[in-house]
This record gives sequence, structure tokens and C-alpha cells, in this order.
Amino acid sequence: MASEPWKDWIPGVLSPKQLQELIHNKKIRGIANPDGINEPSIDLSLSSEAYKMPRGSVKPMGGGYLATIENKGLGEKYEPDEDGNFLLQQWKTYVFKLKQSLAIDNRDPIYGKATARSTIGRVDVLARLIVDGARGYEEFKPSDIAAGGDMFLEITPMTFDVQVRENIAISQLL
Repeated sequence: MASEPWKDWIPGVLSPKQLQELIHNKKIRGIANPDGINEPSIDLSLSSEAYKMPRGSVKPMGGGYLATIENKGLGEKYEPDEDGNFLLQQWKTYVFKLKQSLAIDNRDPIYGKATARSTIGRVDVLARLIVDGARGYEEFKPSDIAAGGDMFLEITPMTFDVQVRENIAISQLL
């Protein structure tokens, strides 16, 4: 395997083999079973680090997203109940740090888009990816990624309250 095989890839949706190469080269971190990838997407799973957003959604503005919401008092740490569940209330916004992160920089021609998994749309939950350094939702380019490459998911239940827990996949990276 070449040390940077992506330098010669044609732009477009990556194959499962290409995703596996990115994971094995530690450009995408936090994937439990990279050899088990058989689709051109990666499930993004929630960690147990969560924040309530009492003022609602906070658009990514470049730089460190978590530092922005903490330093400006826009997010409040949210702990799970004793069973490890988080109750997400209708029309309230929450942000979860994802278990996956990126180690991509300007030298790597890797771009990404995210979408909520189809089951999430059926239960009427808005889920949007935030990548540290990006200035918008649902996508990233190499110049966007801040040190660490942390990713977050902003979640807003629309119709009714929902429960989530660590390791659940609500969004996917394409």
C-alpha cells in the first residue's frame, strides 16, 4: 500500500477499499472495524460527551467548535441518565462529540459530505455534522480542518422526544 494513495484518486465518492486505506493511514480515526466497511460511507457514532444548546443551533464559524460554545456560554454539559441514555426533547438542540475524527490537512485532497441515516429522517430528527474548523454544516474540505479534526453532531428532534446513547450512529460520512 502506498503511503499516500489518495494523491492519485479521481474525485468522487470513495469506494470501501479507499475508505479502508484512509482509516489504516489514520486519516480517519475512531472506526472500530475498518476491514468490515463494505459501503461507500462510514457510520458516525455518538460519544458520551454531550451539550444542551439552550439558545438553539450555533453555526460553525471556523476554528474550534467546542471551545466556541463553551467559552461563549452557548452550550451546557449534558450527562446521560443512570442507564446511559440521553433524553432529547422536541424542538431542543443538542451537540454530541463523535467518536470519529479526521487527520486531514491541506496536503490531502480529501473532501467529505455527511447525511443523516435514513432511519433518522423517518423519526423526524434533524442531525447535522460539524467539523472543527469548518464554516458550515455537513461537509469539510482539507483547509477547514482544525487541529485534532474533531467532529460533532448537532441533533434536534422535531416531532417528539427521543432517546439516544453512546455508540448509536445517526449520521454517516460519504
